[in-house]
Amino acid sequence: MNRMRAGQPVRLGIAGAGAFAAFLAEAFAPMPEVVLTAVAARTPAKREQTAAVFAQHRPGHLPQAPVCMYEDAFALLADPHVDVVAIATPPHLHTPLTWSALQAGKHVFLEKPGALSAHALAECATLAEQRGLALTVNLVMRHHPLIALAGELLQRHICGRIEHLTLRNEVHRVAPGHWFWDPVQSGGIWVEHGVHFFEVARYWLGPPADLPVQAGTAAEPSGEAARVWANVCFRGPRGELIPAHFYHGFTRPQEQPELTQWDVLGQHGRLLVDGWVPQTLTLEAVLPPARARQITRLFTAVPRQPTPSAAQQTTAAASRLLDTPAAPVPSGRPVRLTLHLPDRQGWYRALVQARFLDLLAMMEQQAGSGVPRTHTPPSTTGPCQSGRTPLISVADAVADLSLAEACTAAQVSVCAVSGASAGGRSAPGLPGQSVPAVPATRAVGGQGQAG
Repeated sequence: MNRMRAGQPVRLGIAGAGAFAAFLAEAFAPMPEVVLTAVAARTPAKREQTAAVFAQHRPGHLPQAPVCMYEDAFALLADPHVDVVAIATPPHLHTPLTWSALQAGKHVFLEKPGALSAHALAECATLAEQRGLALTVNLVMRHHPLIALAGELLQRHICGRIEHLTLRNEVHRVAPGHWFWDPVQSGGIWVEHGVHFFEVARYWLGPPADLPVQAGTAAEPSGEAARVWANVCFRGPRGELIPAHFYHGFTRPQEQPELTQWDVLGQHGRLLVDGWVPQTLTLEAVLPPARARQITRLFTAVPRQPTPSAAQQTTAAASRLLDTPAAPVPSGRPVRLTLHLPDRQGWYRALVQARFLDLLAMMEQQAGSGVPRTHTPPSTTGPCQSGRTPLISVADAVADLSLAEACTAAQVSVCAVSGASAGGRSAPGLPGQSVPAVPATRAVGGQGQAG
């Protein structure tokens, strides 16, 4: 069984060497906790590019290691000089590679969605637990301080009762013929892409209600179903229903900027968060003067420079600076506060680093136990000796994937009504697919696009 080597960086193998693998190499290179030892890709050029990016961004004082090159990702899994495998392939390969990596005794850092179905991902999580190995899915948004800040404000009812959420996500076109458009390889937009946003919505609002999902799609003249939308109801902390609307459009020309905006409407205010890697948060609310001063101090305390611990720092600042009222306070004066964090790529690197540190914390837990943790449920996210508590468990990723599957199934039903296709499942009187109940943790206090 692969265990952490005391005082040594973990040895990383990257399976899949496209653009996202190169980004992972760039993000991991400055981390003293990891060193690249293997890369697998179909072409020598891609393998060499990924290794070169890691070497280029590796600080001179940190160790490097010889990098073994593999054409076959499954061959990389047998390399005895690899402790952790980062799987950055198209989604249809996630399950077979993860399963084989765990069987080979490797810890797994798995790009989202992690599988094409919630059931397949849950089975991989069970195998990881049985073998005492760490498995994490690269869902990063809850590590962003603006997402954490919004969660803290919503938890404390700063905007009053949450009444509605809207997510508008307009991104650049993906070329026809790309694997992204093949649902057999990608799972479709909801599975490959939408899970990021479901993770944020579940964190802010609560679990999805056991009610039908309504969803639709519109195809481009070239045939790609490039625009999708869904209506989902969530259950708030008091059991209240919170309707949410999600829209994803892969139609923006390259010369136009992408646009992502969250809009959370409450009884006494609203929160706006802009950017798929968030860059701006705006709070509009009616607040008593003392409350407004508290929140102004909290905005000032949020880290301005990218760091993997930004969400934890933001949560700690909220606990220190804000009290939690028993009920919303509607009296006061209108307040508008804005926080802007412009370094998009720097924050994206920090988010990926944070997820890798989550994986290392899980590895530390299991190394300390000395035996496979077959008795511990996959949803466990407790602190390790380093004090780090992972914000997102595999059970969270399973819940996100389950909701994506429900939207995909409901989307077919809506198309069937218009005569575009058939075979979808729907509830009587309402096109849609009910969201199955999936256990998941909801820790308080907390991509590229196609692949």
